Amino acid sequence: MLRRDLWLGMLDRFGEAGFTVLRLGESAWGHLEPAPGDYRLDWLARAVDDIAGRGMGAILGTNTYIAPQWLLERHPDARAEMVPGMPTHPMYRKAASLAHPAYREACRGLVAALGARFAGHGAVIGWQLDNEIDASSMMGPDHSAAARAAWTAWLRARFGTVERMNERLGLHSWGMMVRSFEAVEQPRDTFTESVYSQLPALKLAGIRFRRDLIAGFLREQAEGLRAAGATGWIMTNWMTNWLTPADDPALAGVLDVAGLNVYPIGDRQRFWEGHAWHLDLARSAGGAGRFLVTATRIGVTGTTAMFDAFPSRAEWRLWMLLMVAFGADALIYWSGHRWHGGHWPRWGGLLDWRGEPEPDAPWVAELGAFLGRHGERLLAAPVRADAAVLTDLDGRAALQCYPHMPGSAEVLRGAFGLFHRLGVGVDAVTPAAVLDGALARYRVVVVAAAPALDDPALAEALRDFAAGGGVIVVGPFSAYQEADGRFAAQGPGALLEGLCGARIRSIRRLGAAGEPGYGTLLARWADGAESPVAVEGYVELLEPRGAAVEARLAHPEPIYAPFALATRREVGRGVVLRLGFWPGDDAVLHRLGRELARRGVAVHGPFPPGVRAVPRADGSLFVANSGGESAAATPAGPWVDLIDGADPAAPLPPFGIRWLAPAEPGYT
Repeated sequence: MLRRDLWLGMLDRFGEAGFTVLRLGESAWGHLEPAPGDYRLDWLARAVDDIAGRGMGAILGTNTYIAPQWLLERHPDARAEMVPGMPTHPMYRKAASLAHPAYREACRGLVAALGARFAGHGAVIGWQLDNEIDASSMMGPDHSAAARAAWTAWLRARFGTVERMNERLGLHSWGMMVRSFEAVEQPRDTFTESVYSQLPALKLAGIRFRRDLIAGFLREQAEGLRAAGATGWIMTNWMTNWLTPADDPALAGVLDVAGLNVYPIGDRQRFWEGHAWHLDLARSAGGAGRFLVTATRIGVTGTTAMFDAFPSRAEWRLWMLLMVAFGADALIYWSGHRWHGGHWPRWGGLLDWRGEPEPDAPWVAELGAFLGRHGERLLAAPVRADAAVLTDLDGRAALQCYPHMPGSAEVLRGAFGLFHRLGVGVDAVTPAAVLDGALARYRVVVVAAAPALDDPALAEALRDFAAGGGVIVVGPFSAYQEADGRFAAQGPGALLEGLCGARIRSIRRLGAAGEPGYGTLLARWADGAESPVAVEGYVELLEPRGAAVEARLAHPEPIYAPFALATRREVGRGVVLRLGFWPGDDAVLHRLGRELARRGVAVHGPFPPGVRAVPRADGSLFVANSGGESAAATPAGPWVDLIDGADPAAPLPPFGIRWLAPAEPGYT
């Protein structure tokens, strides 16, 4: 436990840096309940009082992330088994099994005690359930006895009968029918076994089981807090994972807002390329239109756990302000090197081991001052999104369980990137939200890399959207599978044939540039332009059925001549663009820009690669350059820069970011 003088000194440093909210109580269960039922919350109450006395708010964690040792000593079978037959070490992070009754009961008791003690405290503005739960419980199965029993119960609840399970999981295909639910083992970790040695539908079921286990666990905690009288908003802190359940309908009504832990690590350029869609998804989760960055960092050094060098001031500021640009309502940091027994002794933070500010703490104070000046304006003017990309956990999981090409996922990431280079805001929207009428607020929707679509009502909702004047882009890997993972008997893409006016006649990989014997595979557009075919030369050969041909394959083999690679169909007042390939250039970017401009949407780009822009509801626009070279990134119109007062017409330097507002009275 931290000495009180050190704690108060830390609070002083936080206040000087401009912090207004602190997140605490994430992994202190052993201190809060040192013995079964012996709740000792006074020290946490004093800490919250200290925070309140400085005019700050507090986000309290439920502390269920790390089970106390007494619990795992009493119930050794409560430990998870990430490797069959090998219980997790009791002192590991997240050692307990989410499915074990004793662990769940102890969690309920702790949550009830915390809720009862802090529900009426004015400084507690929100609650964090558990911690980074998708980083542990979504990444691989738990093979403990409790999890096996929960898996069997889940199969029975989902399928009803063994015969129905055999059919819906496609177990007949290779003669793998079973006679009982108990006979079906959980699929193993996809990272330790070849993806092609496993049954995709069973893998998908395993991911959904883990998703539902997490949802039930979080729902139980949220209900416990509300029952105890807690009134603050409730969230959890997700990670930037492909299989994050942040946007999943199973969590509807559980979380008020998404939290996201954002740690830029590894290959910088790859991080930036995949960064945007995570922020869009977190902001869109549950229709909140905002999110919280619940943990980020100043920088790191050394090779203990994180491998990056400390960022420059410009790069660090870009990390922070870009999250604000995408709709983050809070930026929360690790305090620094105060966890003397932790995993990251060199992880950069605001404070050093002595609790004194690090040399780069002035960066944080500068950011705090900026947000202090503009925070109310940012809160009042959320991201304006005129575009939507269709995605949910089911679709992303289906793509992971059956990756048609190694680069299949790049199509989804690229769909979000299109709009950021146009300066058009984009939300992540689930199929369930579409069925609830969510598309009414958008002008364009992209359906790409969404293999698990199988609901005819969804196709009808998309048709209505187009008929009302919307633009739809349907890209590769969409509507290939039934909900449970089997490939659609009527063929890939059949659900969307009527909408698109085109049928997938065949699917081929025709070779990527650089492979022996292959040149650059090209699509030739109706206007004569040519585009390289990305995603390793993967194409869907389209047979037009009422749609006009927009592009064909430029290929010497005559058997491909009758087919289209892209089509266009007018539907009511709208249009549907069907892409049987994913271009390796900006062809779709420019076509989308023209379609949106014709419909009165403010299109500020296109911007060069590496530049992304996010519009706000008040007409302002954030423009950021994550590339290593200066970029011309000035949208048309007179602007003023609210960050540095820079000349908006000047090239945007590497890691530069501007917040542009119309040069009109009231905006300066």
